[in-house]
Amino acid sequence: MNKTSNRKLIAIFLASLVSLISLFTIGCEIEADEASTGKIFVELRDTGGAELTGGRIWLDGVQTSQVTPDTLRQIGEGTHLIKVIKPGFLEAAMDVSVVADQVAFASLIAETAPPAAIELVDALDGTVLLINNSPFGVTPPTVFGGIGSGTWNVSAYLDGFATAAPARWTVTLVEGDTARINAQFVPLTVGPAPGMLAPVFDLPSDVDSSMHYRLQDYRGGITLVSFFFYNCAPCYAEFPHIQSVYSDPANAGIFQVLAVDANDPWFFFSTYREDHSELGLTFPLLFDLTQHTRTQLYQFSTCPSNYVIDPTGMIRFAWGTLTEEQLRGAVDALKTEFNLTGQN
Repeated sequence: MNKTSNRKLIAIFLASLVSLISLFTIGCEIEADEASTGKIFVELRDTGGAELTGGRIWLDGVQTSQVTPDTLRQIGEGTHLIKVIKPGFLEAAMDVSVVADQVAFASLIAETAPPAAIELVDALDGTVLLINNSPFGVTPPTVFGGIGSGTWNVSAYLDGFATAAPARWTVTLVEGDTARINAQFVPLTVGPAPGMLAPVFDLPSDVDSSMHYRLQDYRGGITLVSFFFYNCAPCYAEFPHIQSVYSDPANAGIFQVLAVDANDPWFFFSTYREDHSELGLTFPLLFDLTQHTRTQLYQFSTCPSNYVIDPTGMIRFAWGTLTEEQLRGAVDALKTEFNLTGQN
């Protein structure tokens, strides 16, 4: 091979090397942007130091799906306002500074609220009173004290029944109040198709296997149940669309996403959020070891499988893959039908 040929080969090699370096440099810049987020661990305690679980967490004025104790992820650098509201206690809030790649701690103290109560009028035995999407008590009795003054989102759940209108109430209580709510229910066949009552489940989270999410606790709002698995490319492709609708402030407090893996072993499932951190997922990822939700309750064979559930508990839309336009349109339509407005 002559010197001219050698020089040509060297030139080609150097050009390729420069292109490769440029590609990696661009990649590094993207990763740097992604790395400029941190986490906030939020806990709530009473004035005596005892831990209070189930307090609803708000970030910068917007209600999240998470309750105390929990870790907020993908939080931008800077100062953020953390607020926690729990029935029976006064609102607690504090500012927290977030640094990239670090965990900030928000330990809030809540004082006991002046007493107030809610009565479920003519409620059937086994009716669950839900306050801010958390179970507060079960009938009987029908009067629930210790709720405390404040403004609460109230709904009710009865196994095997759809929650008839109104499916959700906004109740403002002052000291000594007893709000009377007449919860009405309609029996409905349970099944995986539109027009049927969505099968309920109770599944652990990837963040902490001891922390469970129950579909029935979100009665009164709009819920997307999305089934996925680790190596599902269409699931990966649609998650940004789901995240976009979920994180929209206009949907805060009324639209919940529960993504369920009923296929993988825990080892793969539990690493999905971190392994795909570029997705910025902030909604719950849930694990079904027995695969019961897939094989028995929702009876599907391919992923993704998506079910939009209305405030009464009925499945309104069932899709395989979805687009952001589809999901946003469904959520907006149900918000209008049930007169729901976001909380921010």
